[in-house]
Amino acid sequence: MKIPTNNGEEFREVLPLHPGYFVSNQGRIWSEKTKKFLALSPLTNERRENQREVESYYYGVALRHNSGQKRYKIHTLVGRYFLPDYEEGLCILHNREDLPYPEINYLSNLRVGTRRDNNRDMYEKGRRKRTYYYNIQGKRYETLIDIQETYRYTKSRVLHRVLSDNYPDWVRIPV
Repeated sequence: MKIPTNNGEEFREVLPLHPGYFVSNQGRIWSEKTKKFLALSPLTNERRENQREVESYYYGVALRHNSGQKRYKIHTLVGRYFLPDYEEGLCILHNREDLPYPEINYLSNLRVGTRRDNNRDMYEKGRRKRTYYYNIQGKRYETLIDIQETYRYTKSRVLHRVLSDNYPDWVRIPV
């Protein structure tokens, strides 16, 4: 198999679900079946109540699998197959979000983080705005994840306490 490469580009097969597809450390996807690079498309932003609408820098691709297909964010594929400290359940974060496509998805612009790291990153970079902070037993928490990690509670248990009148020292306060 000969894949045309750019300078310093390396490819790895997207296994086990998608044999025959290869992802590069520069965010390109090669199909062995068609012998072509797949067209990547910008992902649309869904407007959420607690998130301002921003121009998407996420690019995605649909990879066929048996009779169906699955969509992936390009930076997630690059991170999963090239970042050595990636483990299942972790997030792939961008170091800089002001880079143009395709550099935004280069391996050199990606890092591994936890869900908590990802949430903090979204707030710090303005992709999500805070609508609440939480005062739990006299201590301020910025996110539900902070409370979950401190008390080792599930998200539903934290929300139950915050929204219930039975726990007056668990308060959600609008920003």
